Amino acid sequence: MNIVVHAIDFLKTAKNICAVWLFTALILFAPSWLVEQIGIMEFAPKYRMWLALGFLAATALCLVNIGLWMWGWVSKILEQLVIIWRLHQLSSDEKRILRYFSSDSKTHMFKVTDGVVGGLEKTGIIYRSSDWRKVDRVAYNIQDWIWAYLKKHPNLIDEGNGGQ
Repeated sequence: MNIVVHAIDFLKTAKNICAVWLFTALILFAPSWLVEQIGIMEFAPKYRMWLALGFLAATALCLVNIGLWMWGWVSKILEQLVIIWRLHQLSSDEKRILRYFSSDSKTHMFKVTDGVVGGLEKTGIIYRSSDWRKVDRVAYNIQDWIWAYLKKHPNLIDEGNGGQ
């Protein structure tokens, strides 16, 4: 049982999975002259079934890792697109809050009980940068990429502008 636990821990990282995939593919699909040169002529045919099983498992795990990586990448892009859409739909109170970040500061103190600030935090536009409180205020930062986006599109937080 202990060997199984160690084997699972070993296979958890993508690098190790790819190493197993490459090793088993080499032994399974290498030409006979290479198998003989490496010195595994007796090993390869004897354990061919187990090598094939390892190859199939490693292939499946590699594909899963690639899929998870791609999903993480796509979901991050989708999240950013939703936030950009949200920046074009800001209320006047939200614009007022975000104007505090329009200067050269990416940090500002806001009241803990401010619902508008809480909404901007919930959507991921700003985040609480510290749990340290100054009376009833907490420091909030704006996401770097959002700050840069608002610098390029200052009309989104101008007073009286619909964000278009």
